[in-house]
Amino acid sequence: MNKIELGNFKCFAQPFEFSLNSNNILLYGENGSGKSSLTAAFQLIFYSNKLFEALIFEGMPEQEQENIKSDILDKYRYQGERSQPFSLKIDGVDYNDFPIDSYQVSILTHDDVEVVDSIHLYDILKRAYLPIPDISKFLTDYAEQMEQEVNQLLHEYFMEDLQISIERGNDYTCTLLDNSLHLTFDKNLPNYFNEAKLHMTTILLLFLAVKHLSDATKEQLLILDDLLTSMDTSNRTFFMRYIVETFSDYQILFFTHNINFYHTARYLVHEAIPTGNKNWTCTHLYKFSFGHSLLNKDEAQKDPSEFKRELNSPGVNLEDMGNRLRKRFEYAIYEISQLLQLGAVEEPDKVLARICSEKECYLYENKDAADLVDEIRITLDSENQTNLAKRIRDKIETYSIDMTFIHEILNVMKLYQKASLHPLSHTNTNGTHTPSQKELKQTIILLKKLQVAITKLKDKRIE
Repeated sequence: MNKIELGNFKCFAQPFEFSLNSNNILLYGENGSGKSSLTAAFQLIFYSNKLFEALIFEGMPEQEQENIKSDILDKYRYQGERSQPFSLKIDGVDYNDFPIDSYQVSILTHDDVEVVDSIHLYDILKRAYLPIPDISKFLTDYAEQMEQEVNQLLHEYFMEDLQISIERGNDYTCTLLDNSLHLTFDKNLPNYFNEAKLHMTTILLLFLAVKHLSDATKEQLLILDDLLTSMDTSNRTFFMRYIVETFSDYQILFFTHNINFYHTARYLVHEAIPTGNKNWTCTHLYKFSFGHSLLNKDEAQKDPSEFKRELNSPGVNLEDMGNRLRKRFEYAIYEISQLLQLGAVEEPDKVLARICSEKECYLYENKDAADLVDEIRITLDSENQTNLAKRIRDKIETYSIDMTFIHEILNVMKLYQKASLHPLSHTNTNGTHTPSQKELKQTIILLKKLQVAITKLKDKRIE
């Protein structure tokens, strides 16, 4: 699969092209950036019958069925433009005409591993978007083998004392056993096992189902949306290794909102784990004032001096330059947000408001406020209570960042209306003025200062 194109679809108000180029994809995006909407697009393309079947039953009048389908499809339109149809294409083909039979697609999301009182394998497989025509037959054929494989992986791959036993029956209930703690339960599991272990068990069962469904005669696609959120760092590493090694014949799309996991996974697929013939593209998905965009490194890292040279060249288009400078500024805003790990925010103006707020920001080398809290807890729990208050204050001071310089630059940028809050020009420039060369020159100067500040922030040397 090379690309998917969306327009007026879910959160994608503007046309958006997601280029895959037959590569594996590791995609980072904060909550609200559009990852779930991309996943929903794949679900609609390859599992429309599953989406409809919950509300359509045998014998229902044809017109009523069509009305229900229409109501379901309406929910995929961008909320602000419900009067307009959405567009969805794969490799240039409308999703209604795309030859889905030549593909085998498995889609697993964080919702598929929700912690519940009991693990019923039949229900897990029914809930997930997997190409299983008959779940009962599949479990009759593979449940025993899956039990053996999960236990082997837990022991040898993840070095866990946890084991499972799958009951043969209508729902294939899983009993969990922890020999080190002498625990054996099939109900009220969260009372006895931590969330990460329950997620690990469920994820392994899902992955083994995908493995046993593998059909090499088809184009195989595996889509994972925030599946490993609850795992600790070591187990995420084990899972990434397992995924890359087990599904080497698949095209893998891995979406995550966890920036630390993104950096770990990027290192693994580029440096540490042999990935065979499949290349990995690692990128970021952002929601800007001008729509959604995958990180364009050429524009995002462009030196402001290059804009200055362009501005002084004959025949420069001031409106186009204003647009590009605003985009470059928004990339810088998100770069600051990512450095400070400010949390899930959607619109650039919200990111900007958070950065410009009077709240303290904490950063030390590659550590953030969460690491500071951990260090304070360790200090509080230590036996040495001498000068406790001073030692805690010293730690806070080590992490504390003076953001005054950045605040001053950003506030001036807002005054010049070059930020996302008041864009100078879009494709449609109604209601906006054409920027002057003087305004753009001042913007470039401020952008240059902002870039210097970001570099200092990376080194934690803001003065």
